[in-house]
Amino acid sequence: MVLPEKLEGARVLLRRLKPGDAPAICAHLRDGRIARWTQRVPHPYKKTDAVKFIRDCKTKWREGTGYNFATISKEDGALAGDLSLFGLDKENRTATIGYWLGARYQGKGLMREAVALLLDFGFKKLKLEKIRSRVDADNSRSQRVLESSGFKREGFLRKEVLKRGKRKDAITYGLLKSEYKRVR
Repeated sequence: MVLPEKLEGARVLLRRLKPGDAPAICAHLRDGRIARWTQRVPHPYKKTDAVKFIRDCKTKWREGTGYNFATISKEDGALAGDLSLFGLDKENRTATIGYWLGARYQGKGLMREAVALLLDFGFKKLKLEKIRSRVDADNSRSQRVLESSGFKREGFLRKEVLKRGKRKDAITYGLLKSEYKRVR
C-alpha cells in the first residue's frame, strides 16, 4: 500500500518529519507548557532528543507501526507541532492518536483541522476500525479537541501516568470508524 507523504487542509499541512525539523521541534518542546501535557516527551528537551525522535519516527513509518506528521501552519509555513498514529495493531485494526502544538499556535483551531486529516488517513488509508487517545485528566484543551472530533470518553484511569515523579490521572477516548462517518 502506498501511503501519502503529506495531507493538506485549509490551514494546515501534515507532512512526514525530516531531519531539518529538529531545531523547530526542540524549540517548541523546550517550552514547559508543552512538555507538561505530553506523556513521553522529556523535559528539558535537547536537540539530541529531537534527532532521535525523528530517526525513530522514520523507522516506525518504514515498519508500518507508527505514522508521525509535522503539523505545518499554512499562515507562516512553520512547523507548529506534531501529530501521530502509533501503537498500530494490524490484527485488530486499532491505533492511538497523539499530538502537541506549539504555544503560539494554540487556540486557533489548527489541531482540530489536523486531527480531522489524520482521522481520514487512519480510517480511509490504513483501514482502521478504532482510534483511541489517552490524555492528562487536567488537559481540558486536548479533551475539547478530541470531543469536537467525535471521540467518546471511555474511561478514567486513576494515577495512570508517572510524570516528573508524580502520578497523574488520565482519560481514555475512542472513536469508531462508524461513528467517524456520522461526524464527518
